[in-house]
Amino acid sequence: MEWNKRFDAFGSYGPWLTSSDDIPDPCGLDITTKIDREIRQDPSTENLILKIDKNIYNHSNNNTLEPIQIIFTGNPSESTSYFSSDLKYLKHHNVVEVEF
Repeated sequence: MEWNKRFDAFGSYGPWLTSSDDIPDPCGLDITTKIDREIRQDPSTENLILKIDKNIYNHSNNNTLEPIQIIFTGNPSESTSYFSSDLKYLKHHNVVEVEF
């Protein structure tokens, strides 16, 4: 089985995006993920395994990056792991909110 993020309707975002001009330090953003208002993850981009500049560099060597393209970076290292004993799966009608 191939593990990737290429599913129909995967990666919805909005209702808006913020430009890099509004984010002075992308390596210091707090990220809060809630499922049905319960905080499930509260990490920081500071703890990404592959730093943002390195991630952009790697992608731009293999792909042409166009304005408004989004690179999904994965989870910071202290986020809940796939192998965690606290792992909970999403259910139909769960509401997921992500805040930076």
